[in-house]
Amino acid sequence: MNLIVKYVNSPVAWILALILAGTSAIAFGIVGIGRMDGAFAHGQADFSHGQADLRYIYAAGRCLAHGLSPYDPVSFATCSQEWNLAIGGYVYPPQAAPLGILLSYLSYSWARVLKIGIDLACVVGLAALCAMPPKCPTDLGVPNPAPEAHWLIPALILGNPFTLLVVWMG
Repeated sequence: MNLIVKYVNSPVAWILALILAGTSAIAFGIVGIGRMDGAFAHGQADFSHGQADLRYIYAAGRCLAHGLSPYDPVSFATCSQEWNLAIGGYVYPPQAAPLGILLSYLSYSWARVLKIGIDLACVVGLAALCAMPPKCPTDLGVPNPAPEAHWLIPALILGNPFTLLVVWMG
């Protein structure tokens, strides 16, 4: 029991947890290990899969950049013909339009890289925000949370399967 307590109280354990969570974020959220359409699902490296939502947003950005409505099934089918996305149509809210237009000016490969970067920046920002101690010393909460929280909370956010699904879907 003392060994477990010693391990849990060790900063090395918490740093290792954060490193493993970051590794799982890359493996499951970007590469798609364990997914049917992951990068190595068919025995060879193929990073063209994943980011399913990005395809819709990118195609809608193409439509909007050409003065077409992504909500019109015919124009959306024209802008998304390389992915055959017309089956479900475009159902995202209009607030996604600026991002779609921005991404549509890049090639799809670069748009994907940019979108993954945005997703990861948001995940890291959320982890940092959640791990920060209270700034005001008069807060009624715990004035100085356990030092392990600075490592554990980001590890929980980075290694969370739901967070990784959002990164994978784009």
